[in-house]
Amino acid sequence: FRHHPDQYDERVTGSESFAQVITRVGSAIKEYCRLNPAANILVVSHGAALNATINALIGTPLPHLKDRGGLSNTSTTILSTSDAEHFELERWNDTSYLHKTRLDPTDTI
Repeated sequence: FRHHPDQYDERVTGSESFAQVITRVGSAIKEYCRLNPAANILVVSHGAALNATINALIGTPLPHLKDRGGLSNTSTTILSTSDAEHFELERWNDTSYLHKTRLDPTDTI
């Protein structure tokens, strides 16, 4: 799950697969963008769902979801789109506004 998302077997835990999460969350994000083309949209979710979906939206293959690292709790990641289909990464896992001098490894998934 954490290190090899492409090998994760959702049947073991009775949960969604990464592909199902990406489809569900990604579809919602694309729909929000289509309905509100000029708006800034805030999406809040669990780190694993966000990491998988954000990476899928920018074209990262499933085996490479963790290549740029995970997402820390309360971090901000910014994507841009002009057509609600193609997304560009503007900022990844920004925690500069947190008052911690060091993030605990458990803060990042």
